[in-house]
Amino acid sequence: MNLELLKIILKRLLLLLQLLLLFSSIKAQITTDTASTPYWIDMMQDRSVNLHQTQRAFELYWQGKAIDKASGFKPFKRWEYMMQHEADANGNLPDYQTLYDAIYRYYDSLSGSILGLTFGSAPCLTEGNWKEIGPTKIPGNRTSQPNGMGRVNAIAFHPTNDNIIYLGAPAGGLWKSIDNGKNWTSNTDTMPTLGVSSIAINPKNPDVIY
Repeated sequence: MNLELLKIILKRLLLLLQLLLLFSSIKAQITTDTASTPYWIDMMQDRSVNLHQTQRAFELYWQGKAIDKASGFKPFKRWEYMMQHEADANGNLPDYQTLYDAIYRYYDSLSGSILGLTFGSAPCLTEGNWKEIGPTKIPGNRTSQPNGMGRVNAIAFHPTNDNIIYLGAPAGGLWKSIDNGKNWTSNTDTMPTLGVSSIAINPKNPDVIY
């Protein structure tokens, strides 16, 4: 083999080796930096960042660390669970405009109707004849906790019987009145979860309540 050609080959091999060492050093530096800096927090806010990359940054940061309260660990896991349902197989997340368009395509596929109700047709009254009827006296609770009358999260009316009203409490279950609010009963006290955030009555079958 020509001596000059051998020198050229050796120089190129040496250059390749230097590049590989440099790349390994940079990669190790990035890994170390990611392990000490919570880049995953900012990555969560950017939907253009691949989900798998964010997960990798999160795992590197928490590797060997104790999980403390208010550290962001649980909020990330909740976010991760939701994003896994939105990301494609490659970890790419759709942008908000794509999600918006998909929602309205779904609405269009319903032919503008759910349970016989046309979108936009339900009246929204901005006026009413409401007045406070009590009770206004706050009972003593014999504790050091703040006192009050409780809280109502949701209210719904029977579609054909004005005397039937439903109320939902955040920690008190579902309540029903059949005499226009004079008396109330509940059959949800034995349920494991009593929180009610909203109430929806099937207009075709009022005995079905969501």
